[in-house]
Amino acid sequence: MLNAPSQRAPAIGTAIALALLVSMPRPAHAQSAIDWQLGDFAGQHGQRVALTVKALVDGHACTMQVDTGLDDAVAWHGDPAPARKPVDVAVEFAGVRVTVPTPADHARQLADCARGAVVGSLGNAFFDGGTLAIDLKTSHIRYVPGGRLAARLDAQPMFYARWGATGGHPLVEMRKSGALRGYALLDTGNAAVAFAATGKPQWDAATGGAPLQATATVTAFTASSSSRTLACFAAPSAGVLQAGTWVLAAPLVTYCPSPDVAPPLKLEGVVGLRSFGEAVVSIDYVSGRWLVEKAH
Repeated sequence: MLNAPSQRAPAIGTAIALALLVSMPRPAHAQSAIDWQLGDFAGQHGQRVALTVKALVDGHACTMQVDTGLDDAVAWHGDPAPARKPVDVAVEFAGVRVTVPTPADHARQLADCARGAVVGSLGNAFFDGGTLAIDLKTSHIRYVPGGRLAARLDAQPMFYARWGATGGHPLVEMRKSGALRGYALLDTGNAAVAFAATGKPQWDAATGGAPLQATATVTAFTASSSSRTLACFAAPSAGVLQAGTWVLAAPLVTYCPSPDVAPPLKLEGVVGLRSFGEAVVSIDYVSGRWLVEKAH
């Protein structure tokens, strides 16, 4: 997680090894409806704070977040304790099926999905055998196996950075006023974020040196991250921000100072779904390309 306010819960990948058995996806893949979780963000009410879908967890329809800020295939929300003899829990969505070793007590809790709580997240390792397309206008999501953007001249380059045992993170070029600044994480797990700076230098560059305190143009707010409450700030960008060639639809810059956040790679920040308005965002893990286009 790269210092952006988030509704996601901490992963347990370090506590329990994710020995994943991935089945071959089915040939045909229908669109799945997105169920947006709403909440407050940066002083604004009723924001889309999490992109969730219905996935099958051991045959039960459960609500799970789609989170490209997560490298693993699956991470359960809450804090399940490690177990010496975990049980395998099957998770299926959009034709992809994985099994996740899970503490038995937590697996029993997962069977109760009727309450509608978000029980976990689907990360990059779940989808990186194909192409993921998110239609923000119609609130639908679609996964297709294999690369789909290699021949698209309007697609942008994407670096799928792998620095863990499984999965990785999609990184895209970040520009300010046309000049390349570096790379940013393309993060569906931060639905309410337009652009979140990863450090003070990046905040200064994006906002023109806005102060880290509440002013007429800077909003101070709090956000939860990994069971902690962070003091955060939001300010308008001082210049045109672009992810690839796409001009961010809502150029609000956020920053949550946190001394223990140290990404393995220097990044300019995190690009969230708020950046794309009502567009369709496609991530082609296989071809290393991504695309933003207007919804039909």
